[in-house]
Parts: sequence; C-alpha cells; structure tokens
Amino acid sequence: VLDHAGGLEDLRKRVVRTIGDPEIRFREDPIRILRAIKFAARLDLRIESGTLRALERVRSDIERAAPPRVLEEINRFCRGGAAVRSFELLRETNVFDVVLPEYHEAYADDGPAWVLLRALLARMDRAVADGQEISTGEILASLVLPQRIDRLGWDLDNGHATRPRGVDARRVTDDLLRPMALRLRVARRDQERARQIVMSLFRMVPADRVRANTRRAILGRNCFPDALGILHVLAERFEGQFAEAFAYWSTQTMSPEDREAASNEAERHDRAGDDDDGTPRRRRRRRRRGRRSGRSRDRGTADEGDDRPRAETAKGAPAPAKRKPAPSPK
Repeated sequence: VLDHAGGLEDLRKRVVRTIGDPEIRFREDPIRILRAIKFAARLDLRIESGTLRALERVRSDIERAAPPRVLEEINRFCRGGAAVRSFELLRETNVFDVVLPEYHEAYADDGPAWVLLRALLARMDRAVADGQEISTGEILASLVLPQRIDRLGWDLDNGHATRPRGVDARRVTDDLLRPMALRLRVARRDQERARQIVMSLFRMVPADRVRANTRRAILGRNCFPDALGILHVLAERFEGQFAEAFAYWSTQTMSPEDREAASNEAERHDRAGDDDDGTPRRRRRRRRRGRRSGRSRDRGTADEGDDRPRAETAKGAPAPAKRKPAPSPK
C-alpha cells in the first residue's frame, strides 16, 4: 500500500481530513462539505480541526452546487444508517441553515419539533439496519410533519388527536414542502408521496372515526407502509389515540383484488381533488356559451337566448322559419 496522503494514520486516529488545503478543496466542490459530514456520521469519525474550521468558513458555497446533488446527499444521510448523527452534525457545523434554510428555524433548538424529527430519523436508521429501503417521500414527510403537528389537530402531550374542520392536509403540507421542493428540484412523484403520507396519517388518527371507504383507500396506497412506520414512532412516544390507531392499522389487511381496486380508487380521488375525509368535491360545470348573433345551423330552430316570439302551428310546435330570398343584382 502506497499511502502518499497519510490516510492510514488518519484511519487509525478515526479522523476525516481533506488532501491538501481544505478550503481550496471545499471551494472546488462544495458537495465535499456534505460528504465529510456523511463519512464522519456513518463511520463514527471526527472531522479534523483544520478541516472543520474550513468547512464552517465556506459552508455558504453549498448554494453554488447543483440542487439535485444536494438532495442526493440528504437522501444518503437517511439511507446510510446514520441519519440521526448526520443531522446532528449538520446543526453543530451550522450547515443545516444552508442545506435546509426553510426548516432551520424550526429545528434550531432542542424543542418538540427537533425531538420528534430525531425520533423519526432513528426509525430510519433501524429500518436500514433491517434491510429496508427509505423512500425520498418518507424523508420529506419526516422533515415536514414535526412542524405541522398543531395544524393537524394533534395534542402530543396528551396523546390526543382531533380532526379539525376545514383543515386541508394537502395544503398544510404544501405550505412547507413546496418551497423546499422547488429549490432542490424534487421530483413530482416524491413530492406527492410525501403529501400522501401526511394526508394518510391525518386520516388514520383517531382510528374510530375512519369510514370503510377511507380505510380501503388508505390500505391501497403505496405509501401506507411509510405512514404506518411513522405512526409507530408516534405511538411509542405519545401513546393515547396514536397507540390505539397503530394497534388498529397494524392488523388491517386486504386481499390482492381489493388492494388493486383501492389503489385505482385512490388515484381517481387524487385526480378529482377529494377532501381530506375521502368525499369527492363537486366539479363545476362550465356553461356552454351560445352564439351571440345569427341563427343556429339546425334547421327551424332559433339561437340560445333568442327570446323573439315565434309563430306556432295548430299542434303547438314552432313553425319553420322562412328564409328571405336574396336580392337580385341590379
């Protein structure tokens, strides 16, 4: 082994270090900042002091990186089995406010939002250890959900959940999700999966208010396993109606035929823009506009809105209109 950079010694010391001047390396490719955090979290290493100081000085250069590359590194944080430590390092190095500025204020301190986010990230780490895959939609939903607890009518202190009238879970999610998704160019399918996860959770709790058609639609959604995993975290931490809902939904099963039918029904409801309780909204029908002037092409009928009197036959039917002969040329 020819080790010209002293890498073996750094491995023995459990240290992450750049090759050469760290500030130059980070400015060449700002994504290296996120990779340093990723390796330190995943391999339980510490970032060398000089590298750490340079990282904090040039962290704003991450804004120059291509948004899809930043999003990919966020996904790798959560899919590498060290999501909790990765986000802790993001906060410790002040990189969080550059990578996710929309959510920096909500997770700046150790408040309830951060505590819940940390629990959701820990669930991802356990899922990765068990060989499960983490979808981008679940990652996005986990980032949004802790900030929308009050809007969804959830009282986590008492383990109580209500379903406030007039609350559109899709819009509540979009208010936070959409700005970040546009900036990082998140695929539409991933955005929709995140919305569906939050909307499903909104309908799943409390379980005693779930109607039969809503139950079938939720079970048929592709995001149901993700929503059930998040509900498990809520049940473990807050109990009450969340524990009752998890006990109910974890025992619900569907036949393959019913699952396919429910999936088709859910897609139809999504296209129609259903309300959060599963009832379809009535579509407004456009009124056909009549022709402003002239007669219709149908023989013997007048234009719509023509209120001129018509001559009637003996049987009460309108008499055919007589055409005037065209004037002869002089």
